[in-house]
Amino acid sequence: THEAFWTRDYGPWSIKLPDGTIGYVDTKYYPTRYLDDAVPTLLAEYHQLPVFRPKLSAEGGNVMINGAGLCITTTRLAYNNPPKRSFEIHDVLRRWLGCQQTHFLEPLNRERTGHVDLFAKFTQPDTLVLGEYDATIDPENAARMDRNAEHLARIRLADGRPLQILCIPMPPADAPVFRTYTNALTINNTLVMPVYENYSDLNADALRIFESALPEGTVIETVNADAVIERGGAVHCTTMQ
Repeated sequence: THEAFWTRDYGPWSIKLPDGTIGYVDTKYYPTRYLDDAVPTLLAEYHQLPVFRPKLSAEGGNVMINGAGLCITTTRLAYNNPPKRSFEIHDVLRRWLGCQQTHFLEPLNRERTGHVDLFAKFTQPDTLVLGEYDATIDPENAARMDRNAEHLARIRLADGRPLQILCIPMPPADAPVFRTYTNALTINNTLVMPVYENYSDLNADALRIFESALPEGTVIETVNADAVIERGGAVHCTTMQ
C-alpha cells in the first residue's frame, strides 16, 4: 500500500558499490507520504540489499545523470534542503551518485514539482535533449529554457568536450499541466516516449529529434500520456527501473 504512483520520485536509487555489488540509496520523501517514503527500505529488505539514507530530501525526477559523472538538477533541490548550500548538496550527490559535476538549472515557471525531467533528458553521455517553448505564447518559460541552454553550453565533459544540446519544441504549457516529451524512459536499447493526441505535429518533431539524439539502433516506442500528464507527470515519473 502506498499513496501515489510516482515511483521515479520515491523509488530507490540503485548504485554500484566499490566491491561491485548493488545497494539502494533512500533519500527523504514528502513527510506526508510515509508509505511511499518507506518503499526503498522495504525493497532493500525484500532484495536483501544494503540501503543508505543520506541527509537529503530529494525526488528521483529532479536528479539526472549522464552515466559519466555529470549530474543536473534544478534550484528546487537546494530550496527543499535548507540550510544546505548548493555545494553541500553537490557533496552528497558526489558521494552517493558519483556526480563529479552538479549543475543547477532553472525549473519551469508555475510547474509545481520543479523537476528537471519535465524539460531535459540525457540520451547519451555527451548529448542532452532540452525543452523549448514558443516565446510568443510563453515568454517566461522560453527565457528560462534559453538561460538553461546557455548554462549547459558552458559545461565541459571529463574529456574536455562540450555537451551537445538538442532543443525539442514542447506543447504550450497550461498550468498546472505541462505536456513534455523529455519525461521519457530509456531502458536497454529502447526509449519509451510520451505523446499527446492533440499535438501530432509536435509529436512527430519530438520523434525526429530523439532519433537524431539517441545511439544508433535504439528503438523508440510511443505511449499516449494524455491522462497521466493531467496529474503532473508522464513515463519517466511513473517508472523506476
